[in-house]
Amino acid sequence: MANIKFSQFTTATNASDIDYLVGYKGTDNVKIDKTAVGLVPATYMMAGVFTNMFGGDPGGNNRDVLEWAGAATPASNHSSVLPILQDCKIIEAGFKWISSTLPVINAGQSWTINVYKLNNPLTDSVTIDANYTLVGALNITLTDADSGTYVGKFSSGLNIVLNAGDMIRIAGDETGTIGTTTDEAQLSVLFEVIN
Repeated sequence: MANIKFSQFTTATNASDIDYLVGYKGTDNVKIDKTAVGLVPATYMMAGVFTNMFGGDPGGNNRDVLEWAGAATPASNHSSVLPILQDCKIIEAGFKWISSTLPVINAGQSWTINVYKLNNPLTDSVTIDANYTLVGALNITLTDADSGTYVGKFSSGLNIVLNAGDMIRIAGDETGTIGTTTDEAQLSVLFEVIN
């Protein structure tokens, strides 16, 4: 620890710029790890399921929409969005194929998970693709190398910034035409609160 008076310390306003807090107990100088007092960014995780993979409902047209809350029977007349309640950013994601039937992806075909914002969250229909703007990729892509495997993938170091009041759609977008299935995959997304 530095041998200076507390009044001589530099002021920091961002917890990521701080490793320890300092204090004293009696006549002893002490340092406290910032995680012990909650000075690390708050995170939370959400999970959803892709149903009827590779162009089935919901989504269709070479797009699979992540179902956040699920649906008893996936249908083309609905589409799942996640309302964002506070400023945050997506920092990590994890994907797992959860069906017993293995995916079939041929050379030249791929399936990439992207994040979209609804342009007018309070008035736009969630079932019209033109009502969304692409805001980032989760850096998870399935290719022919994943064909025939119970594929699992992770992505970290993401920085997809979202604002309170946004409504997002996460979708798997195809390149090429992968055969539609009734199979499912799960996605977990880690959000970090922005203060």
